Amino acid sequence: MPSSSLIKVIQDDDWTLRLILNRPEKKNALNLSLLQELSHILETLDELRKKRPFRLLVLEGEGGFFSSGLDLSESENEEVIQTSGKLLAKIFESLAHLPEVTLSLIQGGALGGGAGLALAADLCLMEEGAFLGFPEVRRGLIAALVLTVLTRLTKERSVKRLLLTGIPVTASQAEAMGLITESIHKERFQERVAFFCREIIKGGPLALAKTKEAIYRLNHVEVKADLQEALTLHEEVRHLPEAKEGARAFMEKRRPYWDV
Repeated sequence: MPSSSLIKVIQDDDWTLRLILNRPEKKNALNLSLLQELSHILETLDELRKKRPFRLLVLEGEGGFFSSGLDLSESENEEVIQTSGKLLAKIFESLAHLPEVTLSLIQGGALGGGAGLALAADLCLMEEGAFLGFPEVRRGLIAALVLTVLTRLTKERSVKRLLLTGIPVTASQAEAMGLITESIHKERFQERVAFFCREIIKGGPLALAKTKEAIYRLNHVEVKADLQEALTLHEEVRHLPEAKEGARAFMEKRRPYWDV
């Protein structure tokens, strides 16, 4: 499977497939084209498995920043808004059902839907000095799709802290909340990433796949149903005047006026 312009696809010799978000000039913002490419890659992984099997899928961002979230420059286009939400939900569902272990690497920062994408992986390593946050309410939006991930990872009080304040958290705070697997000093980051990759692929492929399945089933997680309900909320709020004002304010680098 060749690399696309917005997603770099690299298969290492150690049973690892790396998908790298490749819009560094926009801090890897999730525009419609990037979401389409990522969704297509995840849907067609069977083609790659037949040619060259892998046991671990790694998600990362080009340019030292994971992702700044959904691209608000596209927020004036109603069709794009609707399609982007559906694609992000589809990507979250695909990651949940992949038989391979998924590992995300947060360097620099991860915001909004980009943070949700990182946390949707089975394991998440975060570099000290990086930050993670959900500024949706400050943009007149709701982090509905991300909620399907957050509520599986941490307690309600922490979810409220993240989503109602919009204040980002550090790597150590994210680890304490149970959002990430490990907070790692910058100088040791690549060393620990390599360690986790080596350890993960020691597991039997079928045993890993069945363990992932059991975790969802025994915790009574209904990924598809939860995402569908969240998508309805996401689309409802995206069409409200507050969302439009929030996007305009963000693009114009000013504070939003909420008396719209």
